[in-house]
Amino acid sequence: MSLDKKISQDNSLTQYPLNSAVILFIVMLLCSRAECQARKVTTEEYIIYSTILNAANKSIILNRKREFPGIGKWGGLFVIQTRTSGMISDYYIKGTSDCEGKFPSRDLLDKLLMNNRLSYPLSNHFSLTTKYRLLSKRAFADFFKTSGPFVGYEDFHKKYGVRSAYYTLSRAGFNSKKTKALVYVFEASTPISAFARFIQLSKLRGKWRVVAEFGC
Repeated sequence: MSLDKKISQDNSLTQYPLNSAVILFIVMLLCSRAECQARKVTTEEYIIYSTILNAANKSIILNRKREFPGIGKWGGLFVIQTRTSGMISDYYIKGTSDCEGKFPSRDLLDKLLMNNRLSYPLSNHFSLTTKYRLLSKRAFADFFKTSGPFVGYEDFHKKYGVRSAYYTLSRAGFNSKKTKALVYVFEASTPISAFARFIQLSKLRGKWRVVAEFGC
C-alpha cells in the first residue's frame, strides 16, 4: 500500500469518529449478562420514584385547594423522561449547596454521582396516584424545534394538560444499609419554571418517605 493511500485512509477515520450510539452498542456487547442486568433500574428505585412523585402530587393538590377552594383534582399528568438523568452537572450541585447553605451527606452524594455516570432506560413500573406518561428527551425537544420556548410549552400543555410538567429522574444513591437514599429530580413546566432538586428519603418501618429537599 502506498504511503499516500495509507494517509488518506487514516484521515478518513479521524473525519468520521464513532458516534455515541455505536460506542454504547460496543459497551453493551462487551459487558457480561450479569453486569448488564445489574445496571437496570431496580424495583426499589421505582418505589422511591413513586414515593417522590406521589408526594409532589399531594403537594400540588393542597396548593390548588388553597388557590382555588372547592377544586380537589388538579387534572395534571406526570410526564417522565424515558431515561435516567445520567451525569449530573457540577453547576446544580454547587448552586444547591450555595443556595441552601447545607447539603445531604457526602456519602449519599458520592453514591448518587457514581450511579449516574451513564443514563439508563425507564419503564412503566411506577405506582402513582395520578396518570403519567413516558416521553423521550428528543420527543420533548420536538415541541420547541420551530416554535421557541413559550409556544413550545403551550403545545406541550395542550397535549398533556395545563398543569403538567416534564420530569427527569436520576438513579438513586443509597447508604450501605439501604435505609437512606438520594435522588436528583429536574422538573420543567414553563420557560421560567424549571427546578433542580436533590430529594432525600429514609426507609421507616419498611416504607420510603421523603425527609428533605435541597434546591433553590
